[in-house]
Amino acid sequence: MEAARPVWEGRVVDQSLTPEEDRRREQFLQATRKVVDAGITLAAERGDGSFTVQELVGRAGISLHTFYRYFPSKDDLSLAIFEESMRIGTDYIAQRAASERTPLERLRMTIVSPITTGFNHPRGLSPSYIVGEDLRLKRSHPKEVEAALVPYRHLIASAITAAQDAGEFSGIDPMEDAEMIHHLMMTRYHLLAEGLLIGRTTTPADGLWDFCIGALRRRSGSTPPTKRTRSKT
Repeated sequence: MEAARPVWEGRVVDQSLTPEEDRRREQFLQATRKVVDAGITLAAERGDGSFTVQELVGRAGISLHTFYRYFPSKDDLSLAIFEESMRIGTDYIAQRAASERTPLERLRMTIVSPITTGFNHPRGLSPSYIVGEDLRLKRSHPKEVEAALVPYRHLIASAITAAQDAGEFSGIDPMEDAEMIHHLMMTRYHLLAEGLLIGRTTTPADGLWDFCIGALRRRSGSTPPTKRTRSKT
């Protein structure tokens, strides 16, 4: 099955190409991907989104006129970069989780990866950049930012469902619990990125996992998790 294209690609094409130009869709997409890729590279190098459009077009090897045909403003580019970074990050977490042995260990890796010591975005984007863009873009593009986060939430829900198939977490709705876990994880991620997470006797990842598995097992009568349920990080 062909993977669904990122949301930003469809949006850029629809706002830029006329129906008569639709035959050029793939060529156009390749060019816009190059621009977004250059933006991600600059954001990773800077640690923030402070690069200028002039720097971006120089890195991408395009003209200003071409850039503004693809993206009406730098904010439109920033949104595409954020969406693409979330897609890449979610795919990376899915790959990490798939290497774990059991459904429970795969669920744990899915939930705690972003706040695990040593975890880095595969394109080198800093947590402070991701958090800053998340907060900033939510004010101007709330629906688009929310849509960019949904695939990770679905990944959590799928991992919960797999654990249910293995006999865990009876009596819960995977998508409902995934939404709550997702928001909790994002809050912890934001605090860590800003250096505001207060120290505990456990690591942030272990603390989050203990809380989540207790909540997931709230209707099953299962005993609390032991260290044996935790995968190495």
